[in-house]
Amino acid sequence: MATLGLQCEKRLGQLHQVAVCLELEACIVRAPGNVAPFPIPEPHFFIVDEVMGEQMIEHAIRAAMESKHFFDWMLNTNATAELHRPLLNFVSEKEGECRVLLEYWEQHRAPAVAQRA
Repeated sequence: MATLGLQCEKRLGQLHQVAVCLELEACIVRAPGNVAPFPIPEPHFFIVDEVMGEQMIEHAIRAAMESKHFFDWMLNTNATAELHRPLLNFVSEKEGECRVLLEYWEQHRAPAVAQRA
């Protein structure tokens, strides 16, 4: 999860660099921290049981998929040449992020389902 967070910070840095190149740095405004289009449960300091862990992974998967769809849309509607490569890279990174989270989810769920059976 820490690596995925670092990738996100890297993407923000790349977008900032493109804004500087396009002389749009003055247009950059910091967004509020909690702007997800779906409800976010109150963050927990610790994950204390399986149910809470499952909820957090489900939330991470939904957020990654929403972000991938957003970058897909940005790439497909982009008309700025300077943004094409970063957006293409972002879509690829988000596809990888979704794949990693879904693989973890499937591996995590398989033993739990077998134990319940």
